[in-house]
Amino acid sequence: MLHKTLGTLSLLSFIYRYLYVFPMTGTLGFDGTFFDYLTLFLHMALSSSSLIFHVLPQRILKRPLIIWEEYRLHTILFTASTISVSLFADLWPMQHNEIDNFAIFAIVLAYRLIVDEVTNRYGPGDPNQTTVRGKHGMNQVIPRPITKAYAMFQISATAAALVPQHPRFMDVGFNALVAIQSSAFLMTLFRKGLVRWYTHAIWYSLALVAGSLFMINTLPVHFFVKVAISYQIRCNLGIGKYYMWCFYVFMSLPVVENAFFGAIQDYKSNMTTPNFNFFANPVSI
Repeated sequence: MLHKTLGTLSLLSFIYRYLYVFPMTGTLGFDGTFFDYLTLFLHMALSSSSLIFHVLPQRILKRPLIIWEEYRLHTILFTASTISVSLFADLWPMQHNEIDNFAIFAIVLAYRLIVDEVTNRYGPGDPNQTTVRGKHGMNQVIPRPITKAYAMFQISATAAALVPQHPRFMDVGFNALVAIQSSAFLMTLFRKGLVRWYTHAIWYSLALVAGSLFMINTLPVHFFVKVAISYQIRCNLGIGKYYMWCFYVFMSLPVVENAFFGAIQDYKSNMTTPNFNFFANPVSI
């Protein structure tokens, strides 16, 4: 009953944040209040309470929606990581310079290293098999276009958490939870026979849409340019994830970002384009 109660309250929390607060304010409403901290504690307690259950020691490739030990531990760690980002946003004495970026990167990196250690201890022996995609190649569990969409959201959510200059940075941390915990919740319903696999796919996709809408609504265009480049580096060129994130963090440093994207903006400002109104002079854009 403890886990069920926490799950119900967490579901209501997501409904409140994404279907009421977000349409009304354009934010998720995290401002460091007692209620906000209670919300973060609730979601952390939900993931932690999963430890009271017995789960499969290894993944069953033919039943990818049955929770196993590696997945459970990953869920707890990623939940802790995103909540740490929200706490950082409210508790860290912001320097408004590169120090903020290095500090949050160190926190996120520490969690990723622990996740990798969990994979080493509890993951499969086959390095081509991943938590989300299953096994690459002919026996891949989830269709490739879907895994690409999932990967893009994962990279985007992590990338947003590495830019502490975001004015709603506490919202950013919470936003990643909608994907992490909705998937675990739907997998639990699937195991109990309450939903089918396609129901999981539909509702999980809607959760990703909700999280994506928040990012689209609050993040600048050049953020998505950096994410697209990072995606290409990681998923199409096969560069290691830590190299990719180091590149992304470097590109997100205020001094680099201002110099690079500021130069592009200055270049665009100095360009001229023909005006199809033949009675007017060309105007700069």
